[in-house]
Amino acid sequence: MDKRKISLFVLGIVVLIAAVGFSVWDSGRSTPGTCVILPQAYCDAVEESYSDGQFIGMTANIPPLTKVYAPFDGVLKYSGTTTMNGREIGLWSVENNSSGSLDEQSVATVFLANLMRIAGQQNTANVKKGDFLGRTIQSLSADNGYNFLVDFKRYNAVIGYSLTDADLTRQFFPAR
Repeated sequence: MDKRKISLFVLGIVVLIAAVGFSVWDSGRSTPGTCVILPQAYCDAVEESYSDGQFIGMTANIPPLTKVYAPFDGVLKYSGTTTMNGREIGLWSVENNSSGSLDEQSVATVFLANLMRIAGQQNTANVKKGDFLGRTIQSLSADNGYNFLVDFKRYNAVIGYSLTDADLTRQFFPAR
């Protein structure tokens, strides 16, 4: 065999070993946990978080490539970015009302995390409870002790916008 064939053969073996290693590492993280949103190993790491005495959601410090799942049937939407600790962070939501009209039953789950979507998928997609949404792509600056935040918002017709629903948010993390 010439050097080129040997190099390609060795490269193929390295890629195969890397794929098997990733598969083994990912095997315990490949299904939603009891919290539905994250694998079980990270459901248990989620904590209530407050800012100025107000509940802001459930937070965790999770590693890059952690899978994130849909909490209920709805529409996944990318809403842009916000700045957290000097870094741009993605804003994603799953909304239970695909028509876009808001009423008292309208609920949105807001994720503050940088997610890598599957190649070719759009930033808006219909999803079912437990569907894979994406993977976190980097650990964020965790000055606040977390790099992933999720909260559930419910539309309030009296004031005309959505507010964090702490009770609903806590229902997804019953052990907390």
